[in-house]
Amino acid sequence: MFPLSRAPSAPLTPAAPQRSARPTRPQRLRLSERLLLLAAALGAVHHADHVLRVYSGWPFLPQVTPFTFSLLVYPMVFAALRARAHPWFRAGATALLLVATQASHVFLETPHDQFETWASGASTAHHTLGQPNLLGVQSPLLGALAVVLSVTLSALLLAATVAALREALWGGPGTGPAMEGVSRPAGGMRAGQRVLHLAASVVLGAYIYSPWGADPTFSVVVRFLLLPLLAATGLAMWQYPRVARAMRGRRALVGSGMV
Repeated sequence: MFPLSRAPSAPLTPAAPQRSARPTRPQRLRLSERLLLLAAALGAVHHADHVLRVYSGWPFLPQVTPFTFSLLVYPMVFAALRARAHPWFRAGATALLLVATQASHVFLETPHDQFETWASGASTAHHTLGQPNLLGVQSPLLGALAVVLSVTLSALLLAATVAALREALWGGPGTGPAMEGVSRPAGGMRAGQRVLHLAASVVLGAYIYSPWGADPTFSVVVRFLLLPLLAATGLAMWQYPRVARAMRGRRALVGSGMV
C-alpha cells in the first residue's frame, strides 16, 4: 500500500488589520446658530437688567407678568438650535423670537422706560411703581447701556432671522420630507406662509384674550397691518400656481422669439 500523502497546507497569512473607525469631526456652527447663541447670551444679560431694575416678575417677584412668559425664549432658542435638519422650523422660531422681542419693547417696555428706570433710580412698571432698583443708584449711564443692550439684542435676532431664512432657502438640497417634489421657491413660500400664520395666530390671540387688546397702538397694528398682510399672503398663495404657469408660458414665448 502506498502511504497517503498529505496535501500541502496553505501558508498561514496574518489577518488583515481592521481599520478603526475614523472619528467624526464635530459639525461647525452655522451663521444662524452662532447668532442665536450670541442673542441668547445677550438675552440673559437683558433679563438680569430687568431683575436689577425691579421691572420683572415671577420667579423673582410674586406677580406673574409678561417678564415671566419672556423666559420661554430660552427653550425656543434651544429648540431652534437643535432643528438643524428642519431649517424652516428654525427660521420660523427665530422670526417668532424677533417678533416677540420687538412687540415687548414697543408695547410693554419702551427704550424710554429702560432708560428712566435707571436714570430716576425707581421702577416705572405698574406692579412695582416707585420701587428703587436693587443697586440703589440713579445712573443715566446704566440707562443708556440698557437701551444699547436692548437695541443690540433686536439687531442680533434680525440678523439671525435673515441668516436662518437664507439657509432654509439655499443651504442644502430640499427643505425636508414634506417638500419633496416641490420646487425650492414654491416650498419656501409655503413654509414662510406657515410661519407667518403661526406668528399671526399668537398676536391675534393676545389681541382677543389679553389686556393688550385695549392698547390703541396694538389695535391699529392688528387691524390695519396684520389682517391685511394675512389676506394678501393668502391670496398670493391661492393664485400662485396660475401666476407661475402664466410666467412660464411668457418666458417660453420670449425664448422662442414670438414675443
